[in-house]
Amino acid sequence: MLVRLEATVDLAEHGRDTVRGWFDNARTGAFAQFFDPAALKSRGLTAGWVLASDLAAESKRFRAGKAAFGHLDKAINGDSPYASYLVEPRDAGPDDELALRLQLTQSVFRDTRALLALDLSATEEECADPAFCSGLVEHLRRCLDQASPVFGSISSANFRKETPLDLALNRSIVDSVQLGRTVLRGYSWVTVCPEELLPRVAAGQAGGFHRTIGLAAGGAVLQATPTIAEFGRPAAEQVFDLVRTVLPAGLPAPSPLNPDALLVYRDAAQG
Repeated sequence: MLVRLEATVDLAEHGRDTVRGWFDNARTGAFAQFFDPAALKSRGLTAGWVLASDLAAESKRFRAGKAAFGHLDKAINGDSPYASYLVEPRDAGPDDELALRLQLTQSVFRDTRALLALDLSATEEECADPAFCSGLVEHLRRCLDQASPVFGSISSANFRKETPLDLALNRSIVDSVQLGRTVLRGYSWVTVCPEELLPRVAAGQAGGFHRTIGLAAGGAVLQATPTIAEFGRPAAEQVFDLVRTVLPAGLPAPSPLNPDALLVYRDAAQG
């Protein structure tokens, strides 16, 4: 199973530090094994960077190593708005699953906001392990604690820039990101709510979450169930009820781009 950790952050003030922290926390923390050449080799994996001047441009690939972080510096400074660190089987075919992918995307949002993503291949046993799942939540919290994030989530059913709710409402990614402090971009097993919307979620019984973790710079991490394996349709219904007051209005419909999305197909404005 592929699990995605994602965040939307502002680039003003300390935003570039948050972007660097997204990569550095993975490199030195819970995912350090994916940056260790010896560990990668022993598992038959290979790694490298992909950078591009924009999402439509031809990308440039660099082998993993210290020199590649110089190219990452350029990406963080806005010279290469798309950066991705990929770990995959050494003899990967087109249908092979990635072991790890870290992504930074800036170009769509006029250098004001960045989308950050980490895709991780996890076993069913790991997804049912409270310790493993707590580690994912802690990684997201550590990355965003000083960021006052616009949005964030951990899910197992979406690997696009748009959230499942964006797709279900046919919202553009630009509108979704730019309005992220006005209405919540979506909801999932773990949802990061921005500071501006949190009082309205609290008024809707935020205590109904399994765990609520306040972020030092504002906002909170809202965890629905102890493990991602336990997050099914009943839990999604409960989360919808808790965050309904901060969701965008409109009647969502199942999207062929994400048919397995765990969403409630009701207009949030109508209850």
